[in-house]
Amino acid sequence: HPLMLEITQASLEHLASLNLDLKNSSVLEVGAGVGNLTGFFEKLNCDILSIDARKELVKEHLERHPNRKVEVADLELPETYYMFSEFDIVFCYGTLYHLSNPEFVIEKLAKICKKIFLLEICVNSVDNGNINLVKEQKFFLHQSFHGIGCRPGRDWVLSKLKKYFPFGYITSSQPKHPDYALEWPVLKPRENTRAVFVGAKYQLNNPLLLEKLPMKQFN
Repeated sequence: HPLMLEITQASLEHLASLNLDLKNSSVLEVGAGVGNLTGFFEKLNCDILSIDARKELVKEHLERHPNRKVEVADLELPETYYMFSEFDIVFCYGTLYHLSNPEFVIEKLAKICKKIFLLEICVNSVDNGNINLVKEQKFFLHQSFHGIGCRPGRDWVLSKLKKYFPFGYITSSQPKHPDYALEWPVLKPRENTRAVFVGAKYQLNNPLLLEKLPMKQFN
């Protein structure tokens, strides 16, 4: 879908601009879909396991990229996390807002993440401290597998990252796409309002990562 490809390109260009040390890492990519973002880590010589809750997307991913490691796994089930060892990087772009219990998922992923948790998520246009559950159409392959998602406030997301990781950050910049607002609260919200966060097991001395929510961001 052209719109998704635009967001994908913008978000990956932005991720590259953060200058994080991601090379030669073990990576767990959650909610990988058909694998449109996986190549970012392949170029960095990473060892990647991609997972998705939908069997048909995993099948399509493997048909397109037979050499990749791709498995079916539902993040909302506690037993899923026994499948995994630890990973240097957990990559969670475009997934957490399709889940009904995002705090549970952040907590579980934090336990298997050795270094950095990369999070891109649709958020509420207002920092209201809530999880803000929403109904989604589960027969759409790009929506919630169980039919309930969330659009949490940015403050909710940052507080949970700081709860389960020693350090939690929001990026001072945003990807170059209209879904990524630059001024908060968002007075004229689009259908989706997106933001990028990082959880870390050690302090990241990076001027592009902020420990407090900015009211203004830049491209």
